[in-house]
Amino acid sequence: MALREYFKVDLTTGKPIDNYVIEDEDIVAEDMKLSWGGERGFHNPIYNFDLDDWIEGKPIEEVEYEITKISDLNLMQQELSYLRETDWYSIRSLESGKNIPFDVISKRSTARDVISNIRVKYNLGES
Repeated sequence: MALREYFKVDLTTGKPIDNYVIEDEDIVAEDMKLSWGGERGFHNPIYNFDLDDWIEGKPIEEVEYEITKISDLNLMQQELSYLRETDWYSIRSLESGKNIPFDVISKRSTARDVISNIRVKYNLGES
């Protein structure tokens, strides 16, 4: 027999409580449901007893918001990294008077705008 992943679920809400890998399907209790598999990509899986299947427990709008927020926060981290990586231009300019290349000035300004907009959008404040 093959090993299979099961979730113990709350029989009232369908929420997963714990997961187990079981080889002998004969010992699976009533509150144990076969995993939905990773390919379905649930954010908040709930077992629907009427459908006898796993469903997404969050409204689609909430899932889309979470996906967008994760993407925005990743973008913000990339922009912060760019600013850190190019800070030396500002230091060099202050210390030696050498001009900062225009493309660096432009990209740094864009990065600051992106960071500011994301902070406002998610009420993150300044850091």
